[in-house]
Amino acid sequence: MEVERTKGVLPTDQFVVATANIESDSTKFVVESTRSSGSSNSSIQPLIGSGQPKAGFTLPKGFAAVKEMGYSTEGLPMRIICAKTGTTLALVSSGTSIVGTDVGPEEYKPSFSVHLDSYYMEILEVTLQDYDKYRTELREKKKAVPPAPSNPSSPPKTPALGITWANAQNYARWAGMELPTEAEWEKAARGPNGLRTPWGDGKALWSNRTLTTTGAYSTDCSPYQILDLAGNAKEWCSDLFSPTGHADAATTSTKESLYNWAGPKKVRDMNLRVVKGNGRDYNAWHREGKDMSKSHLDVGFRCVLRIPPDSKPASPAKASL
Repeated sequence: MEVERTKGVLPTDQFVVATANIESDSTKFVVESTRSSGSSNSSIQPLIGSGQPKAGFTLPKGFAAVKEMGYSTEGLPMRIICAKTGTTLALVSSGTSIVGTDVGPEEYKPSFSVHLDSYYMEILEVTLQDYDKYRTELREKKKAVPPAPSNPSSPPKTPALGITWANAQNYARWAGMELPTEAEWEKAARGPNGLRTPWGDGKALWSNRTLTTTGAYSTDCSPYQILDLAGNAKEWCSDLFSPTGHADAATTSTKESLYNWAGPKKVRDMNLRVVKGNGRDYNAWHREGKDMSKSHLDVGFRCVLRIPPDSKPASPAKASL
């Protein structure tokens, strides 16, 4: 193709050369008028709720609403703070969501629907700083103190790694919370529409991602604005692990509704618990079983707070698998 050279710059020649940003998302563009250099997540526009506070609703003791973030259409605070840990949690509203996939390894398949009540999930993984606060309080109260994480020399806001499942659960209960179920974890990552990754169906543009401080990759952000569900540490869930867990759940879901599915009740190996996150291509349906009694150098965790419903969905059935 021949390009005719012009004399000087014409008004129509105005353009911008954009360089690649390895932390950018390939499926989403954000237009910003300003950008704060002091926050790694400054490109995330906060989800401000437009609803009104629900009459008669109160959060459990030890939790407070972040009122300036507004309320959901069902009247629940969009963000809350845990007084014990100082961490922020995001609302994941009740409804039906997708777990699993119809492609890939057999333990991922098939996809099936689950109804979950509203819950809150910590926006960031539990950090070394958080876990140290927990251990310090136990020490001061002269209670049994769990071992230190496997990465104690990392920066304080790095995920706490190498925590056994039981010690992660003990931390969660100390804070007034629980470990998420696999279904809760996956809904928080995929949103109500069952995205492949937290940011959509496109590939991440980052390369050679390694363990970082929490929230360092602003594009690893779910529809609920929960961070690091694709990368950073893998995370414990409360469920027992079975390679056929999804197939069994899908079979049950053809007969009855799966309501707050919490994984299989009968498994071959009672020592295995579900671990989610940081799978191949960052697929949110990635799952694996890890020995709950061991410290795994790549596994951390985060917590959830469940909100009891006013009433259950029509004709719910709690599946026992």
